[in-house]
Amino acid sequence: MRTFKIAAAIISATLLVFSSCSKPQENDAEICINHFCQAFFNFKYAEALQYCASGEDGWLRIYLSNLRPEDQDSIRLTSAEPTFRISKLTYQGDSCAQALIEINSVYYLDTIGKPGHLVKEGIYKLFLVHQEGQWKIRMGDLLQSGM
Repeated sequence: MRTFKIAAAIISATLLVFSSCSKPQENDAEICINHFCQAFFNFKYAEALQYCASGEDGWLRIYLSNLRPEDQDSIRLTSAEPTFRISKLTYQGDSCAQALIEINSVYYLDTIGKPGHLVKEGIYKLFLVHQEGQWKIRMGDLLQSGM
């Protein structure tokens, strides 16, 4: 009987460890996505960069170089509040993930040399990597978003 109790305790402890390890990691990815989207879609790019994988600041510079004076005026004058919701989060192994984000009223730059436009609704793809114990956004993949 004592052997049974010890075995049951070991199995319970093992299950507790494995279940507690997977939950925070999933929550961490969702938290990263939410913070990034909140900053990025509200034009707080320096803040958004904090949630990006290392070495991604070059992509942000390219993205911002497409911001034209007309875009700055449109952004300033828009009364639409951008909203987003994670509709699907898929893990690809333990170090990569892909999220589909439903967006509404997002000002989006998608063509070099042309002004951006307001996207009333669409799907935005985000790619994440697990880096140094944290989930981070891979911004270089944002250009592949379907809007």
